[in-house]
Amino acid sequence: MAERPRDDWKLKPFDWESHLTHSLAEAPLTANERDQIYRIVDEDVHDSFGDAERAEERKAVMSFRVGSVALARNGSEQILVRGTGAFCGGTGNCSMWIFVRHDPELRLALGTEGQVLIVRNSFTQGFHDIAVGLHDSAFMMDYTVYRWDSFTYKQADCYAAIFPIDGGSSIPAIKGCR
Repeated sequence: MAERPRDDWKLKPFDWESHLTHSLAEAPLTANERDQIYRIVDEDVHDSFGDAERAEERKAVMSFRVGSVALARNGSEQILVRGTGAFCGGTGNCSMWIFVRHDPELRLALGTEGQVLIVRNSFTQGFHDIAVGLHDSAFMMDYTVYRWDSFTYKQADCYAAIFPIDGGSSIPAIKGCR
């Protein structure tokens, strides 16, 4: 359990494998939801492909992993999308998007990248605060903390947890944003 605001490194991260069980192509979404997600995600990744690669672009986006995460205090689930393949770095940092259902539309709540997602116990305006950890090296994780502003997630804090290289301590030094 985190004791201080910058103790996210102590918390258990979201389990990608057990929650992101579908590709965008096969996820249990309405056709309208799938199209909305595709348009928003493709807008972010479009520049990674040339004009002659549009079929590969669609295939890549439709292979992104999709699942749900309960972020709202009322227990409703939001849609979580995570990039695959070329949209994940060698250290496991992947593009990710969180969508909120706002009938009949989906609204992008957060678009970012990282290796870990941490759902905090704290709430802001009815949604869990979250932290996204970006693996920077074998000994450093950059965390960005987000809070709900009743429409989207906004950055509230950022810091780096730097673990000792000698492995002598499991407690990292905490440094502010770079």
